[in-house]
Amino acid sequence: MSENNENIYNPGAKPKPQKKFFGLVGGLAGEILEWILWLGIAVALALFIRAHVFTLVHVSGESMEYTLENRDWLFVNKFMYSPDSANNRGDIVIFTPEHDRNPSRDVYIKRVIAVVGDTIYIDFTTGNVYLNDEVVDEPFIKDRTRAGGSFIEELTRAGEWSRETPLLIEEGYVFVMGDNRNNSTDSRALGPRPLDEVMGRAVFRLFGRLERQAPDRQ
Repeated sequence: MSENNENIYNPGAKPKPQKKFFGLVGGLAGEILEWILWLGIAVALALFIRAHVFTLVHVSGESMEYTLENRDWLFVNKFMYSPDSANNRGDIVIFTPEHDRNPSRDVYIKRVIAVVGDTIYIDFTTGNVYLNDEVVDEPFIKDRTRAGGSFIEELTRAGEWSRETPLLIEEGYVFVMGDNRNNSTDSRALGPRPLDEVMGRAVFRLFGRLERQAPDRQ
C-alpha cells in the first residue's frame, strides 16, 4: 500500500486537534457557544429592525374606522420617515404624545391632514374641513367632522379659530385626525403634534388592503 494513505493506522501519529471556537473551546462546548453567538446576533438584528426599520402595530379602538378596524394589524415603516411635505398629506401615521409615554398604552394611529405651512379650519356645523381655504374631499372618513376638542375650544375662546383666522401649521409640526371623526382623540384635542413624536407610516394592513371604502354619507 502507499505510504501516503491516510487511513493506515499509525500508533505513533499525533491526533488531529479538535476544531476550536475562536481558538478557545472545542467540541460540544464550542458548538453551543457558537449557536448562542448566532442567536444573540439574530435577536440584536431583529430588535434593530423593529426599532429603526419597520414594526407591526396592533389597532386598538375605532378611531380609524372604516379604514382600519379594532384588532387590525399594520406594517409600519419607520425608516427615515417624517411627514414634513405636502406629499405626506393623507398618510396614516403612528405616534405617542409626550404627555402619554406609558409603555402599556397603545400608540395613536391617525391620518395626516395638514403639514408645515398649511392652514386648517373645520366648520363643525357643516362638517367641512378647509385646507388652505379649500374644502377637502375626504372619501375615507366614517362621518362628517362634527366634534371638536379641547385644543380647538381654547382657540375659539381666544378668538383664533374661524374661517378668516385658520390655524397655521408651524415648522416641525403636523395636524392629524382619525377617520372616525366623531370618535377620535387627535389634534382637535391634543393640538398639532411634533414631528419627533411620529414613529412611522402605515404601509399595509395584515390580511387585507390598507384602505377600505367608507359608506355613503348624507
